[in-house]
Amino acid sequence: MRLFTCLLVLSVFSLFCSCSDPAPASLENATIDLQPKPVNKSASERPAIWCWDTWSKDKDYESMLRKMKAHGMTGLLLNATAEGYKAVVPIAQKHGIELHAWLWILNNRKIAKQHPEWLSVNRNGESIRDRKAYVDYYQFLCPAIPGVRDSIYAQVDSILQIEGVAGISCDYTRYVDVILPETLQPNYGLVQDKEYPEWDYGYHPYMIEKFMKEYGYDPRDQVEPAFDWKWVTFRYEQVNEIVNKLAVIAQMHGKEISASPFPSPTVARRICKQDWANWNLDFVFPMVYYGFYGGTDEEWIAACVRESKSAMDDRDAEVYAGFFVPDHLNDTIPLSKAWEIARQHGASGISVYDFNSITDEQWEMIREFK
Repeated sequence: MRLFTCLLVLSVFSLFCSCSDPAPASLENATIDLQPKPVNKSASERPAIWCWDTWSKDKDYESMLRKMKAHGMTGLLLNATAEGYKAVVPIAQKHGIELHAWLWILNNRKIAKQHPEWLSVNRNGESIRDRKAYVDYYQFLCPAIPGVRDSIYAQVDSILQIEGVAGISCDYTRYVDVILPETLQPNYGLVQDKEYPEWDYGYHPYMIEKFMKEYGYDPRDQVEPAFDWKWVTFRYEQVNEIVNKLAVIAQMHGKEISASPFPSPTVARRICKQDWANWNLDFVFPMVYYGFYGGTDEEWIAACVRESKSAMDDRDAEVYAGFFVPDHLNDTIPLSKAWEIARQHGASGISVYDFNSITDEQWEMIREFK
């Protein structure tokens, strides 16, 4: 359920990741259905308006969820500990709020702390353990390693077992950004006009070995690995396999799965090797954060929603456009207009990041959304 400026505020989220014992045999042996659909909800049965939030024991969730309900916002994507979910679930049920667990999947500090040898490696052979990838809280794991997968499946399974958590929403289900959004590159003194080795992650020795067993050559020997389609798709598939197994695990619990990927399949593949058009999701929150990605007009939002809708139609999944609240302050595209654009171009609703950032004026706009 993310980009660097807003993520500086969010870095504490990864502290909330929980980890349990290795995944049980039932998860290991689960067959990946091509189109798992655990609940089969229609858009009319699901909240149209959602928000992201991070749990804190000091927050007044009674007041927060009452306010959401009063303004027609009935979906909550909550990042929390097991304790946090168990505390908020009864309050959410009281106020008619549907709660899904917002989980950081591959950027996973809990697992990384236990197994730093599983951290992602760039094309220069440098692990995140030894060389920071933009920011300290970037603790991305290699998705090919069996232990990484087992640990993720166990984490997610433990959350899905919590009664009242209606589903999971996967965030950071990708690689480190090989190309930052243009508006963020100056913050790091960078000009990324192509894929540079120091930012090109996915070269863990296990990943290389796995690829070589399948294809018989080392992708690092290519003049420009970015143009080696076998290597590109191989890396996509390592992440896709994790998401699609998580879909099976959610199905086993009779719960839904969603994700918060980059704003469109095209942008996601280009800047973080995220192939989310091939994920078996029930619904999706593409992060249409036009202030980050260089979008300057309504058409950019519309194009992202149209492409996302087209990709998800093939998988019978709904699109809920994700908006970064500060993008819609004192500009030419207020939140109410963003809602209109998203709905006109096929979105079933929206989600906003995050609850605490919504202004009084925007709350009134949300109340009027139809």
